[in-house]
Amino acid sequence: MSVPLPSWASKQVVDGSEGGNNDGGDILDVSIDRKDYSETAAFQNYDDAAAIRLRRSLHPPNLPSIRRSMIRTVFILLDLSQCMSAPSTHLAPNMFATVKLTLINWLRDFLNLNPCSSIAIIYSNNSGSTLLSDLTSSLPLLLNKLSTLKQSQCEGSCNLRAMLSTVSGIIPCLNGYSLPEIVLFYGGIHIQQGLGKVQDNIVNTSLNIFSLESEIYALRNLTTMTNPSNYFVPMSRTHLSSQLKNLLLPPTCSTLKPQMVEYGFPTLKNSPCPQLTHSDTGAPTFTNSFFSCPKCSTLTSSIPSTCKTCSLVLINVTDLSKGYRSIHPINQFKEIKPSTPCTACGELEEVMVTCEKCGSDFCWMCDEVMHDYLHNCPGCLLEK
Repeated sequence: MSVPLPSWASKQVVDGSEGGNNDGGDILDVSIDRKDYSETAAFQNYDDAAAIRLRRSLHPPNLPSIRRSMIRTVFILLDLSQCMSAPSTHLAPNMFATVKLTLINWLRDFLNLNPCSSIAIIYSNNSGSTLLSDLTSSLPLLLNKLSTLKQSQCEGSCNLRAMLSTVSGIIPCLNGYSLPEIVLFYGGIHIQQGLGKVQDNIVNTSLNIFSLESEIYALRNLTTMTNPSNYFVPMSRTHLSSQLKNLLLPPTCSTLKPQMVEYGFPTLKNSPCPQLTHSDTGAPTFTNSFFSCPKCSTLTSSIPSTCKTCSLVLINVTDLSKGYRSIHPINQFKEIKPSTPCTACGELEEVMVTCEKCGSDFCWMCDEVMHDYLHNCPGCLLEK
């Protein structure tokens, strides 16, 4: 049995190594497709149960009931200095290629779990700052913008102050529904330009810094000025993916008060004649399938997006429900001794788990699907 998983779910667990080049004998590729285990040389010293338990350990622990925001605003800051294109042993082949690929996979998972959120991408090279993509919820637009970044653009030095100044200029224009989040990927070993007073403008943000080459005291100290904040020093590509996964769940926002947010739920319409539609992904285009704003009837080609006329946020109601469930994840199931078949698929696997609320037993495959996609326990839903 094989089921689709988020991109972060396929992990490589390095045993007895902190990264670098490996010959493959000390890497455990934890894949959900069990038929691959016997065909992979790396699994010769591991049984299926051990691999499954490693996969289950990747899930976040049971979290207390705390206030989180469904609407997230994330600024991704990329260092495109010359050092990003240099060969790297722990982030092979180089830091630029590793960050770009990992970020593409993370964006898919992030917008799948946080469909009401917006992301902007800013990069710095040659001591300047460039806004690659303005705040948008469109995954195709973000992926298209990232694909335009080339390794040849890694030139000069990174101006961190310029990137933070760009962010501080956008923050006052936000709606105030959520705590602005900054995710910085920095590849240098020191900061060439001082931060100046710009750091005072990001105090009310959530700052997450990835020092790709080594720990930098100035950056770690910067994270102490904001709350919540995180400072990471990835040791390998797998380590970087695992650390990014921690940012999929919204940060705590105890300082924000609940607000009523207006949303529009447009319906998909078809026309035999092409209609001029707007979209967040680019210039207006002619299309036969479109969505109509329920407030002003302006046509848009895709959702989620923002109406160009009345600024109403247009979204699918299922995406809104998905975003709610992602900030209220179900508790981790408890592993039990295999005795009864899975309540969902009827299979009896070597690793079985049970929901402590309703007492339903599930196999490890159904456990993956419920925690990664459904965000609900079928047994608990039947009791309701």
